[in-house]
Amino acid sequence: FGNGSWFTANYNLMRLPWRKPDPADRESKDMFGSIEVDCSPELLRQVFFQNAVEQAVRDGESVRLQRLATANKLPEKRLVTRYEFVRNPNVVAQVLHQAQGKCNQCRESGPFLRNDGTYFLEVHHIQPLSQGGEDSVKNAEALCPNCHRERHYRLSLD
Repeated sequence: FGNGSWFTANYNLMRLPWRKPDPADRESKDMFGSIEVDCSPELLRQVFFQNAVEQAVRDGESVRLQRLATANKLPEKRLVTRYEFVRNPNVVAQVLHQAQGKCNQCRESGPFLRNDGTYFLEVHHIQPLSQGGEDSVKNAEALCPNCHRERHYRLSLD
């Protein structure tokens, strides 16, 4: 992750969906051979980054300012190769049409109007595609960006 530094994975990692490792599968274990994380590498990177942000908050402003004074201003890059799902545009269009501009969670209108005059909402899969969920109207809902982000963090970290 990042520059190769290991971050202390305190309570955030404890809230990830853990499962017992398969003793026959050495690659599935962490460096101590004790646990396996049942999540995507991207989610794990997000958790480690969030953990580092929370640690920086706890360290206080004076410590942060010292680090910032010597920090590299240009972030490093990393090549990421990943698979992504080819979504059905008809599912997205139908879910947004059914929502009529209202978030399925908070029931507020989307935060702004698009160029076509419709409210901006995002389509969320109730059972994630990465966990075998269907790309279907039945398995999708329209959410405002805040509720969508909350839904993903709640699903992942609670």
